[in-house]
Amino acid sequence: MSLIHYDASLILHWGDETAVGIVRVEHYIVDHLFKTADRPLNFVRFDPAAGGFRDATAQETRAVLRIVAVAHGRTPEAEPEPAEAPPPVSEPVPSVGARLARFAEAVARTPRSQAPQALRAWLGHALPSNALAVRALRVGLYIGALSANTVIRGARLAVRRGPPPPAPEPAPPAPSRAVEWNHGDVLVCAANGWDYLDYDQLAAVVALGVRLVSVCYDVIVVEHPEVAAVPPDRLHRYFVEMAHLSETVLTVSETSREAFQRVICAPNDIDCRVVAGRVPNLLFAHAEAIGEVETAELAGRPFAVFCATIEVRKNHMLLLRVWERLAERLAPEDLPILVFVGKWGWRVDEVRFFAEHGRRLRGKLRIYNKASDAELIWLYRNARFALFPSFYEGLGNIEPLTFGTPMITSDHASMLEATEGLMPALDPLDAPAWTEEIERLIREPARLEVLRATARDRFANLGPATFGDALTAAVTGAARG
Repeated sequence: MSLIHYDASLILHWGDETAVGIVRVEHYIVDHLFKTADRPLNFVRFDPAAGGFRDATAQETRAVLRIVAVAHGRTPEAEPEPAEAPPPVSEPVPSVGARLARFAEAVARTPRSQAPQALRAWLGHALPSNALAVRALRVGLYIGALSANTVIRGARLAVRRGPPPPAPEPAPPAPSRAVEWNHGDVLVCAANGWDYLDYDQLAAVVALGVRLVSVCYDVIVVEHPEVAAVPPDRLHRYFVEMAHLSETVLTVSETSREAFQRVICAPNDIDCRVVAGRVPNLLFAHAEAIGEVETAELAGRPFAVFCATIEVRKNHMLLLRVWERLAERLAPEDLPILVFVGKWGWRVDEVRFFAEHGRRLRGKLRIYNKASDAELIWLYRNARFALFPSFYEGLGNIEPLTFGTPMITSDHASMLEATEGLMPALDPLDAPAWTEEIERLIREPARLEVLRATARDRFANLGPATFGDALTAAVTGAARG
């Protein structure tokens, strides 16, 4: 029977860290495949030491299943308790004569330059201390260590020195088992693998009759290399190679599908099947099981939230400048606290400077780099409104909307697609427009409540996600060949 192999390299890399973005979607994909795949699912990991993909070890497989279970609010299956270790076997205490014999043999094998240190170390623990005669011997030998050559010569007369015993060889590493690919197998790659994939090895796998299904979140780093964290040519090659090798490329929005065909397929004359699907709000779908945890310092206080990795593309600086302007216009008790939730990324020196030295932002800015899903759910539910001024996106983030919290977003195509044009959408470069819109929401509670009702009534139930159906069709269709 053919298998479905899933590249779990990125899931294992991030481990138990709170999942966002791509990793959260990967958790969803694994869970969906387990529920819908018509054949066994096998986890693999790209390992340069193994020359390519290898099967995940039993420990790694358990780790993936545990991580995905926790991400979906489930209690992972308990691992079996380790077998109780047998009681230690006590060895008889060697006699004084035996210890002295060992001492003589050890000294005979000691280089002269190291003899004083070796004697002092050995005498500190090797001889018994409960006999007066032996204590005297220890003191005498310790003093004699000052003339180490005499001690060594005497020891060599007493012991016929043979060759030193060989050092024990280190235990060999656990063998890395290469994947046994079969014609008709499917390989699902849902991570951005430009940091680790070997395209020649991947092409060899496809040549064996393995069908590759890959996921593209966006091609922003190709369209706008100025926001990339790695060399643009590496990113461009990744997408071109995956387009050539994949039987199906799944995208997470219609915006990403159009961009992939326009930027990758058309210029390189690649005839690739590209299918778009809408990913559900994964946090909202499992919110009841995950629960929520209050952020004590924000409880009872007005705040606005922006959840995204802190990097240049997300446009955090716009909000910092807007808040500085609002601090001049509004009374301190009227200005909500600006809350950033996300890890520090790249090209953020200006954000760090403002966060540390912005005089007008004192008391009005919080940055949480390690918020859990339960904490994030509380922030979404209790924020007065959410913000998302990103310059470019592939998957529009509407998580706050599904919790009934209105948003102001950038007018990028993916955000308009995700919000269906029902929320205020502004040019991410137009700081005055953002200032005016945010001030209006603060000063006009009735307008904010209208947007809140729209979020609550329209986005809490978006219907079945189409991405799961597209994934199932791609994988099962490829498996059947």
